[in-house]
Amino acid sequence: MEPNLPPQQPGFPPHGDVPSSPGSLPPAPPYQGAGQPAAGYPYTAAQPPFPSGPSPYPGGLGQPAPKTNTLAIVAFVLSFFTGFVAVLLGVIALRQNWVRALPGNGFAWAGIIIGAIGGVVGSIILMVTVWIVMAGSAGG
Repeated sequence: MEPNLPPQQPGFPPHGDVPSSPGSLPPAPPYQGAGQPAAGYPYTAAQPPFPSGPSPYPGGLGQPAPKTNTLAIVAFVLSFFTGFVAVLLGVIALRQNWVRALPGNGFAWAGIIIGAIGGVVGSIILMVTVWIVMAGSAGG
């Protein structure tokens, strides 16, 4: 054995020896067919595929997550189009979420805030447009 080479692994030819034909390679390990346990991992049919019993996490398995308040989502979507309606629906959704303990406060607050900002900006644009039109018609 040469001093600079790693130790020989079992089942492989020594370093420097190349097999002359594919038939001289070591045999492959036997195939583990379906239904046969892998070596070192015993499995019996009595074992469940996953742990049973209550889940240690909130919600558990098989219990659906609570649905987000639809009115809060509608308020959020409408906040990009109509400010006043979004604010009104957002306030109603916050009240429903508080009474019924539903998720969706973030959507409701976003609808209120974006709707309020959009309403103020829209009102300013409307007033400036009316002022420009009135000033143009009065001076001309």
